Amino acid sequence: MRRVGSLLVVAALAVLAGAVASASGGRADPPVSSSERAAADARQIGRGVPVKVSLADGTTLKGVLVDIQPDSVRVLVTKGRKGERTVAFSAIERIKKDKSHSSRLIILSVIAAVLIVPIGLCAAAG
Repeated sequence: MRRVGSLLVVAALAVLAGAVASASGGRADPPVSSSERAAADARQIGRGVPVKVSLADGTTLKGVLVDIQPDSVRVLVTKGRKGERTVAFSAIERIKKDKSHSSRLIILSVIAAVLIVPIGLCAAAG
């Protein structure tokens, strides 16, 4: 009886795998180049957001995404050699949100709230 149950499970999985393969056309999507992925990531992130850009030459830029063009991005670099820099998507290995900026902002906001609220309460009571 166990054997029949196992065979039914294997058969169901085979049917499911065949259905998935036929739904996708039976072929895998072609691999996406790093420049296509970088362009898609930049458009998803949007302008005005802190980013970390890893370049093909090993350099990393940290800054704010200023503009997105069809073939490049402009980044206002805030770490290292500061200034605005235009980088072609073909030179970008990876682009992602720089979460260190947002976490710092949250930490500073909490510290400010902890310090300011008691001062305000003391001033109101006094």
